[in-house]
Amino acid sequence: MVLDCYCGCGTTVHAAHELGRRWVGIDITPIAVSVIKTRLEQTFDGLKVPIDGFPTDYEGARTLFETDPYRFQTWACTLVGAYPRLKKGADRGIDGDLPFYDNNEKSQLALVQVKGGKVGAAQVRDLVGTVQREKAALGLFVCLDEPTKPMLTEAASAGLWEAGYGREYPRIQILPVRALLEGTVDVRMPPQEKRSLLGFKAAKGAVKGKQTAAKVTQTNGQPELTFEL
Repeated sequence: MVLDCYCGCGTTVHAAHELGRRWVGIDITPIAVSVIKTRLEQTFDGLKVPIDGFPTDYEGARTLFETDPYRFQTWACTLVGAYPRLKKGADRGIDGDLPFYDNNEKSQLALVQVKGGKVGAAQVRDLVGTVQREKAALGLFVCLDEPTKPMLTEAASAGLWEAGYGREYPRIQILPVRALLEGTVDVRMPPQEKRSLLGFKAAKGAVKGKQTAAKVTQTNGQPELTFEL
């Protein structure tokens, strides 16, 4: 049994799984857990990594919000594959960033706003303004409570975003936490090559036991963590 108490980006547990060992990895941050889960599941076909300590249902998500709103916000960003903005304080209406490519292979950005308390149409209007101000392609409104009809109407009034080749997507998308956890809703955008948070792209057919190298670079002001197997 291999125990990594501070598993970070998952290099140790990756090697342990590759060598056929039983393993347990521990990390306190939702972003690290998301990186490791996606990394392993993309690398090893059919693997499903169980997670303890983070919400798996609506009740768990509400408990997390009530006990630690900031940690809830960070965790909620990972539900849609976004980079949480980890600096506390004024966020100008942006809690996370989700970079992606449109159908013309041009870099685009979706902005994420997370709300765990009472929600209303005014907050959706604020997100519309933020998307326009930042010249982003999409705005993702992740909320703990179910959206109201006025909120859905406000989101629909923001119109569609043209992704190229005649494909359009809702510019403002409301994503309830319950639906995200149950897999009944997802971000609507052009299909992307599967990547985890921080840009890790899994490599299939890695040589057994070969050392993993990691490199951190900056892309558009965001950290990008890549691995070479």
